[in-house]
Amino acid sequence: MEIDARARRMIVDTYNQGLKAMVEFIGVLPAEIEEMKQIIQKQEERIITIERQINKDSHNSNKPPFSDGLNRKIRDNREKSDRASGGQEGHPGTTLQMVKEPDYIVVHPVTQCSCCSRSLERVASTRHERRQVFDLPTTIRIEVTEHRQKAKNVRNVAA
Repeated sequence: MEIDARARRMIVDTYNQGLKAMVEFIGVLPAEIEEMKQIIQKQEERIITIERQINKDSHNSNKPPFSDGLNRKIRDNREKSDRASGGQEGHPGTTLQMVKEPDYIVVHPVTQCSCCSRSLERVASTRHERRQVFDLPTTIRIEVTEHRQKAKNVRNVAA
């Protein structure tokens, strides 16, 4: 172990002061060494505490998921398949057919042109588009809501 120039100078100066100064100098060393050991012990405990805090995330503590940040580790236990995701080729598929009399009808009026924002409130509807949403409520009965959106021909608007 090398001694730095300042420590070397202190040792030489103490040696030059005589035997009594050297004995006092050496007598102080064990107390200083013990003090440094305690400082090192406190620093090690602090490092361990900080490392534990850094390693916490929403999986191993009560921290909320948004505190995980961008370094969140996502565990995906699924095995890779040779099939493409979604419906497979040749699968017939099914869909719910529209019903004649839905339980509810919600009309979505067209009040302005989607291109130029001109008012279309005085323009008569020429047709309507229909979409139906099928919901399963808490009671065992299917409720059907039909959404109707008025469609207007912009050519009928007087400029």
